[in-house]
Amino acid sequence: MRGGASLTPMGQLLTPEDIRTVAFRKPALGRRGYDEEGVDAFLDAVEQTLTVLYAEIARLRSGVQPVYEPPASTSDGAVLGELAQIRASLARIEAAVGPHRGGDPLF
Repeated sequence: MRGGASLTPMGQLLTPEDIRTVAFRKPALGRRGYDEEGVDAFLDAVEQTLTVLYAEIARLRSGVQPVYEPPASTSDGAVLGELAQIRASLARIEAAVGPHRGGDPLF
């Protein structure tokens, strides 16, 4: 991480609202874009937040027992019902952690 910036001034994880409402200072006169230090500090906070969240996901995965134990014999209807439950569970998880955009799959 660049410069050891903290997550937020209070040392907390960023929220989606923090990211949505961030405002960067303009650079010195004669330069285009945004103030590089402000952008770097924000990216450090985003990186730290993602690192914490991915570590928590990995920790939770390592201690989770399988939720679904397939029965010895199943009908097509039972399989489709189980699939619907799994999709609903996945949708709840994705809603809780937010959309994932990156190279590594969350699940």
